[in-house]
Amino acid sequence: MKAKAQQIPNTMTKTERTKFLKQRKIRNDRKLVKLKQLQVAMIAWADRHKRFESHADAGDTWKERMSYTLKCENRELDVDDIKMLNNLWKAYK
Repeated sequence: MKAKAQQIPNTMTKTERTKFLKQRKIRNDRKLVKLKQLQVAMIAWADRHKRFESHADAGDTWKERMSYTLKCENRELDVDDIKMLNNLWKAYK
């Protein structure tokens, strides 16, 4: 079942529904832009810290975090996802 924030109320008029969907698309576009910025920052960090790949744990952790950011592109984010992405941004910017 979808979260209440994602559901479109049935009582909306056609214009309200169109406006709601446009706002949701704008939010989704902003999310994608921010995720791309995070992914670029992570790649730049990995490029600057090439020695981290020699440590198996650090390389695996980075790969897991990068795959997590890629998975976030295709789904709705909840509060925990947003907190995790904010922490990743602080760590890799």
